[in-house]
Amino acid sequence: NDVWAAAQLAVGTLGVAESYKLKCVPRHKLLETTEVVSRADVLAYHEAWLEENQHLRYMWIPLTDAVVVVKCNPVASESDAPSPRELA
Repeated sequence: NDVWAAAQLAVGTLGVAESYKLKCVPRHKLLETTEVVSRADVLAYHEAWLEENQHLRYMWIPLTDAVVVVKCNPVASESDAPSPRELA
């Protein structure tokens, strides 16, 4: 079963991890947009959304055809970032 195979490769299953190396990026702001679409829309637009967005997350709502799509992209500069009031 694929789930069991993935679990076998989880961090630490092959022994005690002594250290981790993390790659850090400079601090930046992200603009998040969230929308609910159908599964058909996800299948149709998935490749384009991957190209257009730095971060992309899907959350399927069980027993429905609805999928929550969360897209996050860096804001070019502090002055370009919308205020919370502009987003409301």
